[in-house]
Amino acid sequence: MAVMTPIVRELARETAAIRGLGFVREVPLRVETQAEVLAHQRAERELPSKPGDAEVLESRVATALGIVPDGVDLGDAIARLVGAEAQGYYDPDEAVLVLTEAEAAALPAPGPAGIEARATVVHELTHALQHQHFPGRVMAGRVQPPDLSDAARARLALLEGDATVVAMEWAARRRGHPILGTPELVPRVERWAEGAQVLTEADVPTYLAASAEVPYELGAVGVARMYAMGAWGRVNEALGDASLRTASVLHPERAAVAFVAVDPPRDEALEAAGMRRSETRSLGEVELLLLLERAMRRERAAALAASWRGDGFSLYEGGGRVAARWTVSLASAADAAEVCARLAVTVERLRREGCPSVVGGTATGCPVELRAEGERLVLRRGS
Repeated sequence: MAVMTPIVRELARETAAIRGLGFVREVPLRVETQAEVLAHQRAERELPSKPGDAEVLESRVATALGIVPDGVDLGDAIARLVGAEAQGYYDPDEAVLVLTEAEAAALPAPGPAGIEARATVVHELTHALQHQHFPGRVMAGRVQPPDLSDAARARLALLEGDATVVAMEWAARRRGHPILGTPELVPRVERWAEGAQVLTEADVPTYLAASAEVPYELGAVGVARMYAMGAWGRVNEALGDASLRTASVLHPERAAVAFVAVDPPRDEALEAAGMRRSETRSLGEVELLLLLERAMRRERAAALAASWRGDGFSLYEGGGRVAARWTVSLASAADAAEVCARLAVTVERLRREGCPSVVGGTATGCPVELRAEGERLVLRRGS
């Protein structure tokens, strides 16, 4: 049962003051066990607007790209990741704040545990404000683009970045040193993002953990930059723009940068062999970043990934196997050549990994090709 509590009311007042948005209605609190939180995350993966075949499709995209091992259930892995880490969440369907029993018990505590619990509430109350003022953006989660897409990553980076910055400001005000509206805002958030380890406990593929951390870490940096450019009005403008790309969230200062429309690649040889092009989309800058992180530290990977200007991805399926074709447009031919060179060792390692679910793959090897064609990067997985 969800109830109103004095602590949540006070934190809601503080959250609204920081975020510059008032609550249209109060947000009650419901307490759940960790098992119930995990069950909720699993149920989220099975919404009517996210039927099983959509989950299967995302798993096939992940398998084709080689970002999760063969046989890994992507939806289950994501549910375990979020369920194991989440100490609270905002449920837009019921418009309630949910905390685990441990987090709720810590709320009144005066020490670090209590501060962390209250910061969690501030973060989730920011999501409640987003829901009340930008319902289309939040409820888009019920009809959202595929998880592994530029559109979905842009949405998450904006929502989680916003909530993370508000929680950071709440903590800074407790110490008597607010950061919003100061020259220290962006550098402080950047330093936090460099050292943050948002997710620590779940036993899931490394890629998924890194992928889940990006909206909080780099999303917070992007939102901090937006705030520095135009306070909350600039962030609100972004929340109202459903067409926003992830690159625009991460680099709001680059408004003049022209993005490139990249047609999802076709492979006549695969089609002649009976393979069907079953899915096309843009994967976005974050997917390039995650690929680069296999070869280098986040800071250098992010700098190279920032040269992303557009991409097109195609998934091929047939005979129980998959193949991936991905073309990425970068800022220059020099950028494409550098990315290709930096990933050479990673590509060689991917070739030695087993991928029996990929066309031409075996239990001990995988056909992977990466090359630069002018300012474009071409990745082929599956022969």
